[in-house]
Amino acid sequence: MALVTVVYAHEMANVPQSIDDGLHGWLATVLDNHGSLASSRTTVIGAGEGFVGQLGRVDLEWADARPDAPASVIVKLPTADPGGRAVGQMMGMYERESRFYAELANTVNVRVPQCLVNIGDVATDTWALVLEDLAPMVPGDQVTGADLTRARTVVERLARLHAQFYGSPEVDELTWIPSLVGPMTDAIVPMFNDSWSAFVDHYGDRTPSRVLGWMESFASQVPSYLESYVDMPMTICHGDFRLDNMFFGDDGSFALIDWQMSMRVPGSSDLVYFLVTNLAPEVREQHQWALINHYLDTLRAEGVGEDLLPRDTVVRGYREGALLFGIMFVSTMTMERANPRGEAFFDALVGRTTAAIDDLDSGAIVGL
Repeated sequence: MALVTVVYAHEMANVPQSIDDGLHGWLATVLDNHGSLASSRTTVIGAGEGFVGQLGRVDLEWADARPDAPASVIVKLPTADPGGRAVGQMMGMYERESRFYAELANTVNVRVPQCLVNIGDVATDTWALVLEDLAPMVPGDQVTGADLTRARTVVERLARLHAQFYGSPEVDELTWIPSLVGPMTDAIVPMFNDSWSAFVDHYGDRTPSRVLGWMESFASQVPSYLESYVDMPMTICHGDFRLDNMFFGDDGSFALIDWQMSMRVPGSSDLVYFLVTNLAPEVREQHQWALINHYLDTLRAEGVGEDLLPRDTVVRGYREGALLFGIMFVSTMTMERANPRGEAFFDALVGRTTAAIDDLDSGAIVGL
């Protein structure tokens, strides 16, 4: 089904393909309800931090601004990289985020950017978002990683988000959000097979040999492994829950961006991704169990009982999940790294994840 939230024929025809294309004329049209746009200045942001999208911050000068006219906005477009674009299309990531802002953004129990313009059309594969600029809040940095104080804040906010939907019938009704099984997860094995040799060439000498063996052996089992979880209570997960997608304010405020990977899955998926890939190994090893307890304590306070989500289920999902994410990162190995920051980002993902797989004895937990 084609989704069009805000669309006029001339806007669809003129949706920019690149942040560098010159956004002024298009923004003057789609933001004309805020006044007459006199001038604008675009700065590319997030280069190297995401592989399926491109972002720009646009400073706006108005000739006759209305009271609600923004001083700046964030424009989000699909990536111009063919490989990344193909992944985004195959996984339905552009449609998913467009629909999130259309249908869920005003209801989730976490702050998200206000969506000013949402253009999405499946038939023509045309996508564009114009979002609130969250400044002066600042994003986290996944390459640097989180200290314990920030990690506790993040885990608590995550639990509140998950608690809102855990076991709710509403989750099953949101069929446009992928579940554990389907085309997106079916693609993991062939993508892994296509990328494995490149991964070994690039990371083999810095990955424990038993971890390489576990990853190669477990990849083909991923579909059946995921099916074993389908009867668990599900919630809405962010799906890309990492520091680069989190904004922090000096007043303690928190916001979450980039909902392209949102899924209907057990909440431990977000928890695993954050703890395994956003903490330096020494921080994770020292604090992981306390952080898992903090996540569970917050869920309990929000009404998610032990009967709905037992602690041992979360712990097992955490130990197994490290291996699953390792395989998923192999599957994206062939996607373009835009710059040194992109390479450092992927190095951090892989290094921290393979260290966690080894430390948590993940292969043994899944029976390898």
